[in-house]
Amino acid sequence: MTSSTPQLAHATHADLPAVLALLRQSDLLETGVSEAIERFQMARLDSQVVGCAGLEIYAEAGLLRSVAVEPSARNAGLGAALVRTVVATAREAGLRELYLLTTTAPGFFERLGFARVERCDVPAVVADSWEFRVGCPQSAQAMRLTLQET
Repeated sequence: MTSSTPQLAHATHADLPAVLALLRQSDLLETGVSEAIERFQMARLDSQVVGCAGLEIYAEAGLLRSVAVEPSARNAGLGAALVRTVVATAREAGLRELYLLTTTAPGFFERLGFARVERCDVPAVVADSWEFRVGCPQSAQAMRLTLQET
């Protein structure tokens, strides 16, 4: 029996090859994924990974990264569901803010509550991450979601 609705679940190290393949297909960065894989959410349709989103934690801030959905599964709300799940995980972990960089989807993230910010306004603990320093181009839009008021 096959399912027509993707199921969300926490990723494990066994899921790493499938997550990396999806990221390659989506032209997203693989660096650091293996270290953070257990803080990734993934969407599985039957036995295939069709979506993922990751969280890196830096003190009281987090970095949302590697949001990807397989082309055949797009436009059905799966990306938004993955992001909402990572946001809930970040809140449960007590994070105050969640940041991201995007070159292609600022409007998507704005619809989920993120606001555009200047890179210079990102806390040093997040700005010192590999993704901010090296991985994403300077043209990538930084965005923030406030999770808890200070």
